[in-house]
Amino acid sequence: MLGKLVLGPLLGLVLSIALGAALIAGGAEVQLSLPGTSIPQTLQTLAVLVVGGLFGPFAGVFAVLAYLGLGVAGVPVFADDGVGWARLTGPTAGYLWGFIAGAGLMGFWPARRSLKGLPTLVVGALLAHAIILAGGWWQLSNTIGYVNAFERGVEPFLIGALAKSAAAALLLWGWRQIRTRLRVPSFLLPT
Repeated sequence: MLGKLVLGPLLGLVLSIALGAALIAGGAEVQLSLPGTSIPQTLQTLAVLVVGGLFGPFAGVFAVLAYLGLGVAGVPVFADDGVGWARLTGPTAGYLWGFIAGAGLMGFWPARRSLKGLPTLVVGALLAHAIILAGGWWQLSNTIGYVNAFERGVEPFLIGALAKSAAAALLLWGWRQIRTRLRVPSFLLPT
């Protein structure tokens, strides 16, 4: 009996972390060009928010850490097939480190009973994106200054962040509706 109770949640946690890291890596591969900017956008932050919201703060954060670990180990999971420790210490490393806080926030945010509606999920997603962009801005500003970092490292991503925040909120809210109807066990997907 105890084995079933422990193995079920533990297996669900391990699968959630692995699936979450894979989703974030997949999001890094999808590049979109937005009008008015030459900087490509990826679906990484959308994946980070969805992973955090789907799997909860613990599994969401560990999925991001697994993703970062894969990149450091040489697996080309970062945007533009980047690998290695330099990605976590270079000028754009702040975005990657911000993924940890963004996933944690989204994991915590929908877990609160008072924060389960679609509008509050949008607010949570916007806050998570703000954290990710702030991390990127802060790290990039050490190289090119605060104003240039904002103009090159935040401003071009604002429209994408708005769109991805709305998409993440819709996906999480929709999953919650489906999960409730299908009665999916909470240890598989906690939200």
